Amino acid sequence: MLIRPDPGARRGILLACVAEAIPLHFLFRRWGPLAAALSVVVHAYNALWLIGDLRALVLRPIRIEGALLLQVDGPDALAAVLRPTVSATA
Repeated sequence: MLIRPDPGARRGILLACVAEAIPLHFLFRRWGPLAAALSVVVHAYNALWLIGDLRALVLRPIRIEGALLLQVDGPDALAAVLRPTVSATA
């Protein structure tokens, strides 16, 4: 069984960050061009990080095989956890 997490919440956060960046840029422009430029850099970095996180969700799905919960971490790494352990900690 293949489980793909829903990236909808992260898309909403990305949209909110973009919507927040525009008025903050104009607010920071009142304080000076350096503050406005730093705001743009931080918001751009945040957007790139969230886009990368969305791609990681799509490219690294979680599989359930029998009693194991499997997640592939790169080309040669595999994380395997017993399902009873996961349900006991929830």
